[in-house]
Amino acid sequence: MDKNNITYDSLLDKLRKTEPVLYDAEALTGNIMQRVERSVPFRKKTRIMRISAILSGAAASLLIGLLIYETMKYPVMETGKHSGYAVQLPVSKYPLAGKKISDLKPREKEKIIGKYIKCREAQQAQKERLYTSIVIKHKLTNDF
Repeated sequence: MDKNNITYDSLLDKLRKTEPVLYDAEALTGNIMQRVERSVPFRKKTRIMRISAILSGAAASLLIGLLIYETMKYPVMETGKHSGYAVQLPVSKYPLAGKKISDLKPREKEKIIGKYIKCREAQQAQKERLYTSIVIKHKLTNDF
């Protein structure tokens, strides 16, 4: 291993000390200039990429802020059989008598959210029944 390291070091020293041989310096200069000129549109692309990265970052920050706002405004139920639900209740269906939902006691929240969930489940079941009746009628009419 030591002999190999010594030979590698000596070869690297020789390569560092030797100067490159230029056969056609003019052609090399022209080639370098052409590559520099080609790289200018690439800089425009990177500018567009930077702008799009800034805009997408701003949009992501806005969405995160909105999600945090929604989480803070409508807290998740912690106890009861409806634990884990975060529901924005319509004011017209479930009046809170001037109270905020965050000011209600857990039992009151559970009652209101329970009614809301039952109403939503009933609406969903009604939509499913309507959908299945439409599908059945469509199959019956297309079979003949």
